[in-house]
Amino acid sequence: MSNSLDFPNLVMRNVLQRIDMNSILTLRKVSHELRTFIDEENPEFHIEYLNVSVRKDVAYLRIQFDGKSFMSIEYQKKEEFTIVICNKKERIVKLDYQKVLIKDLEILIRNQKSILEELGITIEDYFIGFKNLFTSRQIRAKYLKMSTTTSKVMEILPNLCPKTLQDVQLMNKNTASPHMELDELMKLGHWQNLKCFVTFGFCFNGSIREFSHFLFARVEIQSATPDDVLFLKEKLIQLPSFKEIRFKSMEFKEGDRLKELLGPPSFEDDSVAKWEFSVAGENRKLCILKLDMNSILTLRKVNHRLRSFIDTEKPDYSIHNIIVTVRKNEDCIELFVDKKEPLLIEYRGKGQNTLVVCNGKELTINANSVKTCIKDLKIMVKNQKSMFEGLTISCPYGERFDQEMMNEFLGGFKNILTSREQNFRSRTLKMFVENQNQVMEVLPYLCPNTLQEVHLIDPQLSSIQLEIDEIIKLTHWKNLTYFAISGFYVNESIRKFSHLLEAYIEIQSATAEDVLYLKEKLIMLPNFKEMRFKCHEFEGRHRLKECFGPSNFETSETVKWEFVKQEENQQFCITIYEYETFSLNNFSW
Repeated sequence: MSNSLDFPNLVMRNVLQRIDMNSILTLRKVSHELRTFIDEENPEFHIEYLNVSVRKDVAYLRIQFDGKSFMSIEYQKKEEFTIVICNKKERIVKLDYQKVLIKDLEILIRNQKSILEELGITIEDYFIGFKNLFTSRQIRAKYLKMSTTTSKVMEILPNLCPKTLQDVQLMNKNTASPHMELDELMKLGHWQNLKCFVTFGFCFNGSIREFSHFLFARVEIQSATPDDVLFLKEKLIQLPSFKEIRFKSMEFKEGDRLKELLGPPSFEDDSVAKWEFSVAGENRKLCILKLDMNSILTLRKVNHRLRSFIDTEKPDYSIHNIIVTVRKNEDCIELFVDKKEPLLIEYRGKGQNTLVVCNGKELTINANSVKTCIKDLKIMVKNQKSMFEGLTISCPYGERFDQEMMNEFLGGFKNILTSREQNFRSRTLKMFVENQNQVMEVLPYLCPNTLQEVHLIDPQLSSIQLEIDEIIKLTHWKNLTYFAISGFYVNESIRKFSHLLEAYIEIQSATAEDVLYLKEKLIMLPNFKEMRFKCHEFEGRHRLKECFGPSNFETSETVKWEFVKQEENQQFCITIYEYETFSLNNFSW
């Protein structure tokens, strides 16, 4: 009897094209021959988002693929070895946890041919493995998000491809050492190609004139002058796609000269002055604001006149994404607004009060952290006229919910949603939840006509049952195109998902007849992409050949059927894997 090692190279290449990254990494460990073959073939992993987080004695690797499937790996340090946890399976490696992480990252980076949408890195100074890793190969990514220190930024940033990198966000983990020389960054080929540059906790020594090519930036700078502001105004008014540049200047020299250079402001208060300039031949204006405080939410708290002005103007914040993170262990809520144009606000509980931290400013509010956050969210959501790209309500992976804190937040957010005249319009919803009731505090009050994608996650990935009977009764359900759950399983028939274009679900049970039903429905959807199910019980596996005929490809672990679609150059594929996992997908040739 032949085994997989006897297959011709063409067949093995076909196998590699049809299995996921975790399966490929597992195959590498089977034998020396397979490892050599895979490393020589260098199969593409199609990673879109890669996030690396290294803490003391533990590291996390989180990956999202272009099919929107998600993978999380945890590396736990245990004396002289490491416990690696992935998909609830554990393996022991006799190496330090940092070395194990680096070895896995080397494989990922070597096999990644497409451009990463986002590379996220959170590291401390004591972690030294990245320097060699990133200097070994230039990584192509559009967006770099780093939470680290000054020295680590310059270890990694220069080794990213300057032609693909567009956006950079840097967060300083060592606030005692905030200063970074701007000339270090300007020497890199990346600087002139960047479109967006955002920092938290860093202070740059250099001229704000060096930011005149950016479409969006938020930066703390050591000093600036009115002449610098005039220079930026003349440059930025010429950029048709310019959005916003915001500086916090430690020293603003000769600030009174702004009126001499820019003329009388269109609005002025004790805390704010505003100038507006029309752009010749275009229906837009360039606005310059001189603020004593950096957040419009904070400005509302300054005095009644300013609050009335802002509420009367009702500025559209043009928010694309809102991410709320409830941190039980720290009595803290983080509000992250816009991935491309970020604003980070922390609400830290201090007894009966809350310390609000935003852009280096601190403000104490006489209310708990949840109520304070909800109040600011209400202002944002009330004034939002355009549609949100995404809404995320989360907590850190591995943490169990503080039920009281999370339910208080969801109750407050529900009141915001129900107080609006129109439904909250968002394209996606991502929630870290423990049960269906928490989902139903938010989902019914979103606009069913705009909501396309829903992703529900158990932060502990404990594979408990999630009831979705109330969710599938909503109008939203039939309008969804994408649905995924992570860490849960559901006890509904897979036939309930036959209208979706993409789904990733763990399910209690399915039958061969259910798969046939899905095939007949999904093959008729012109834009169908993929469905992947993991079943606890799969009844009638032996009847699959009765339903679909002889398979096109078969090994001891995988059986595959291919069906020609009416659309030119398209096929519909059904693949049955081991561990009762199966997928249905379209592909072109």
